[in-house]
Amino acid sequence: MQTEDPLEILADVEALRHRTSTALNADGWQWMTVWSLVAFGAGLTALVDALEGISGFYWMLAVPIALAATALLERRSEEHRAVRRDSRPYMTVGAAMLIVNLLASFTLEAEAVVIVIWVVIGLGFAAFAHFDGDRPTTVMYLVASLLAAGLGILTSDPFAAYAAISMLFAGLLAGSAVQVYSRYRAG
Repeated sequence: MQTEDPLEILADVEALRHRTSTALNADGWQWMTVWSLVAFGAGLTALVDALEGISGFYWMLAVPIALAATALLERRSEEHRAVRRDSRPYMTVGAAMLIVNLLASFTLEAEAVVIVIWVVIGLGFAAFAHFDGDRPTTVMYLVASLLAAGLGILTSDPFAAYAAISMLFAGLLAGSAVQVYSRYRAG
């Protein structure tokens, strides 16, 4: 009777887990790039005087386009994946983010909305990272969400904080996209 070393079995299981996770998240960099561009555009509406008045309109246009692009990218990559995951938790969190931000936009003062948007986005992306089993990225988005809330509470000009937070999220999302892409390329 042949027995295998338990450490070898554990190493094989860990290698399989890593390959499966990589396969599931391989194309995530694409939609992270889309949302990074959305955050960057939001920051531009706050930083460029000529765009300052279109911030609300920007979100009304950018979010549906980004949602459609995300759905299209996910559907396209799902067709090519050998491994599939339950997308319901991701869709539930995405819908909750949209609903909470819409409700905030209709019920809160503009000074609060410009901060709440980023707190909700940070919490949502933390949930996505948690679903992907990526603890460091989960913590990063939780900290960014807390930072957005703190800046909103402590600053006398939430609109100035909005520009900084927008660019922070643009950078975090772009960094996450690069990380996912690099991990995928490394195999």
